Amino acid sequence: MCQKKEINICKHGNWYGKPYHFFGDYLYHTFNAKILKLSINAHLGCPNRDGTVGSGGCIFCSEGSASPTATGTTSIHQQMQAAVDGFNRGMYTPRYIAYFQAFTNTYATVDVLKRLYDTALAFPNVVGLMIGTRPDCLPNDVLDLIASYKKENFELWLEIGMQSMHDKSLQFLQRGHTHAQTVDAITRASQRGIPVCVHVILGIPGESWDDMMATATEISRLQVQGVKIHHLHVIKNTPLEVLYMNGKVPLL
Repeated sequence: MCQKKEINICKHGNWYGKPYHFFGDYLYHTFNAKILKLSINAHLGCPNRDGTVGSGGCIFCSEGSASPTATGTTSIHQQMQAAVDGFNRGMYTPRYIAYFQAFTNTYATVDVLKRLYDTALAFPNVVGLMIGTRPDCLPNDVLDLIASYKKENFELWLEIGMQSMHDKSLQFLQRGHTHAQTVDAITRASQRGIPVCVHVILGIPGESWDDMMATATEISRLQVQGVKIHHLHVIKNTPLEVLYMNGKVPLL
């Protein structure tokens, strides 16, 4: 939070007094309306689970790592409607971003992906598309497809799981990719004008403060438009939980 003596520094554009541009504020200023994300599980799986890259998944990942509304066997529209019903706003009709969140949402052929994305965009009052994925699952034809959704007054975002710039940390997390692959994916997305948001994790065992700051510096160098910052947290029924219960993982 900004201290009083620094408040003028934080009055930057439409940052509303924060020392960073909060995504919710950005959306509200852009659309002059409340924008909600509807999480979707497209059942596309993950190459780090099916044996293509690995079989155990990332050590922090539960089945899907998704919103509770984006579950199981329901259709895309059923999932989106369940999310809308869960918000239970009542007083107004917000607009929505279709958020492909669970697993790796570019892990299919272009034809399959287009059908999934188009289905989500057919839901009422959708004004954006957000796609979460891994950096090693972004071939050029998929990036071309994603870029085809760019249009005026529409929020298009590609979320890439960077996690850290340090390969030692990616190995500990059992990510199954390198930082060089992340840089390559961001570069090719940027060449197509696709806005990119990277996910990073703070508190990875073995990382010092300087290591985390190096990741922050690297992000500022890369052509990204958004950052999601996660503290390392332990989810039940994950390899990370086993390490934590055995006293092998300290938390911040």
